[in-house]
Formats: sequence, C-alpha cells, structure tokens
Amino acid sequence: MRKALGRRRSDHAISAFVSLDVHSDHTFATVINEDGKIFCKKRIMNDQVLSFLKPFNVEKVGFEA
Repeated sequence: MRKALGRRRSDHAISAFVSLDVHSDHTFATVINEDGKIFCKKRIMNDQVLSFLKPFNVEKVGFEA
C-alpha cells in the first residue's frame, strides 16, 4: 500500500520527514510532509518500522530512544 503525500508541479511525490519515538517493544511514528503538516501518526511494533517507512520517500528521520 503506497501513500501519496501530495504532488509537486513536476508530478513527483513529495518527500516526507519522519519522527520515531522508540520504546522497548514499540515505536510511535509521525510522518510530516514538506509543509510541516502531520500526514499520519501511528504506533507500530519495532520490527515493523522498515515496512512502515517503505511507502514514503523519506529524506530525514528524527529518532528518540
């Protein structure tokens, strides 16, 4: 499942920024678009982080453990 964050004039997907708050067994992930608007917030298991990020064109990740 791919999630579109929006479109630029050149019709390329807009890049996302991701914040990860990592705990012992789960992570809170927040995806933010280039305009600084929250696209989605989700609690995921730690072993699902890569599969969660895969659909997004992630440029930067903020990580807190």
